[in-house]
Amino acid sequence: MAFQFVPPFVEGDKQTNPDTGIEYIFHDGAWRHLGAKIEDDFDTLDERYLPLTGGILSGVLHFQRDNEANPKTSPSFRITPNSGDFSTNLYAMGGGQLRFRSSHTASEGDHQGSHIVLSASADGSNPSTKIYKVPTPSSADMAASKAYVDSVVHYVINI
Repeated sequence: MAFQFVPPFVEGDKQTNPDTGIEYIFHDGAWRHLGAKIEDDFDTLDERYLPLTGGILSGVLHFQRDNEANPKTSPSFRITPNSGDFSTNLYAMGGGQLRFRSSHTASEGDHQGSHIVLSASADGSNPSTKIYKVPTPSSADMAASKAYVDSVVHYVINI
């Protein structure tokens, strides 16, 4: 005997054919097929996503911080591979800062570590780069802080 829908037919009602396991929904005056059970398609569906370990992500990656207090309509951060070589670009969008931070604790709120801040100006004319917590150089290829350079120059001038 063929499957028959059991009345009443109310918008949003669901019924399942017991012989096939296929589920139907009553929508806009008609019974519509909802497809096979999702459990039957897990292997196919999983192939659409990057695994938590390994894999390759290609193309541009956009990050958008969006909440009720700070709604955004465009990405706030973007990682973009160059089209002609193997370089990669990191962008803070919309005039925001791009920050690289390290911390001696496991807390993101601990701002005592070293950090680099790349800032765009409001009009795009005077971007700035700030590097904090630069140690005293111990080799010729290390950066030096302003305080270190001032002390060396002061020492040399006073000799």
